[in-house]
Amino acid sequence: MALVFPAGGTAAPHQISSTSSGSAPPIPGNSTTSMRLPPPLHVSVRGLAFPYQLSEEDVRRVFGRYGEVDSVRVLNEESANVTFLGFGNALAAWNDLNNKALLGIDGAFLFVSCPELEGSSPSRRNTSKDEGGGGTRWSDMQTSDQGGKKYTCRLEIGIENEKEFRVGSKVIQIARRIWEELPTFRASGGKTRLRGKGVGGPHESEEPLALCISCREIRDFGVAVEFAEQELTKVHEAFIRFQEETHGIAPDVTAAKLPACKAVSDHLHTVAPGFTTTGTAASPATRASAAKEQETSSTVAGGGTTATLQQQHHTGATAVVATRGRTSSNMGPATGGEDQPEDNSPPISRGVRPPTAPDDDEIEHMIEQRNEARKGGNYDRADEIRDYLKSVGVVLMDDKGARGNRRGAEVTKWRYWNP
Repeated sequence: MALVFPAGGTAAPHQISSTSSGSAPPIPGNSTTSMRLPPPLHVSVRGLAFPYQLSEEDVRRVFGRYGEVDSVRVLNEESANVTFLGFGNALAAWNDLNNKALLGIDGAFLFVSCPELEGSSPSRRNTSKDEGGGGTRWSDMQTSDQGGKKYTCRLEIGIENEKEFRVGSKVIQIARRIWEELPTFRASGGKTRLRGKGVGGPHESEEPLALCISCREIRDFGVAVEFAEQELTKVHEAFIRFQEETHGIAPDVTAAKLPACKAVSDHLHTVAPGFTTTGTAASPATRASAAKEQETSSTVAGGGTTATLQQQHHTGATAVVATRGRTSSNMGPATGGEDQPEDNSPPISRGVRPPTAPDDDEIEHMIEQRNEARKGGNYDRADEIRDYLKSVGVVLMDDKGARGNRRGAEVTKWRYWNP
């Protein structure tokens, strides 16, 4: 008996779409990459008084909808092990098919687990370690419960950001492609960031250079991570060629050394619509702007087509503020407290958010830093902040007629910039 699910029961994973610059690579899972395979999924049918016989053909047909399957091994005809080529594909299949009811067989459901990890569902925290004692990109996964967390990971680059090769610029292009070519990734709150030594600005740190990826939806997260890994492998190969051609040496960097994804928990700023993260009520202008942004961030499905969706910041109808007692989305003068009149002025259109842009709160914090630097006569520091924001896709507009001791949000507006 073949495995049959109700209509709409299994959906193929999202794929990165094509752009005018050429065809994007297929869904991650290319056998030519040097990445190790993810752990196999264990499959069986439960809820019946008799054994359900599985066939390799049935299993491949069902699980093949989620990406390229490396192998299927039927065990005693009652269960099977399925190994995908791509991490994101396996994770999506596990998430979608576990406990999926079978059509035409009352009480029967598909049970999918991963024996190499603790627990039987990707919605549980897995803490198992590999043989070397370190966490794998599966065992370090923290998934979402009712949307309360994000899937997050850091992919270390393994190359210093120096002027000759400019690896930082190359990784930013990878981040841009993820954000631009996968509409469902940005529609589900997906973000990409380059952090670490040599980045500059607020993301500068002494940690190794790394590409950070986060997303609320497991399937989009898996696709983005797998795509990033493949593209970083190409960057490593290009770096080797560059060093050989320029310096006549082969650096100790190979695709096989690309670090595994490390995914950790990341609590969202989940608050009720119309309230800021500090608990103060947002103004009607703020709520209207957030509602409009949420409306334009809806997912389009059906017919195999996708639509370009705007990034939805944080959790929809919320705004970011710096302190209790004032609400500021940088769309006009902020109110000073509960007794201040609400700002009903129309919001300023900020354009489409580029993938390299910081969060709203980071932008506004840097605007305040720049404002304080200008007040103190440190114009070099003010110019440094302005130039950095422009380099990550944010341009500032100062009110030339502003006078007195005023906050940065009152004298400087900002919008996104896509060169």
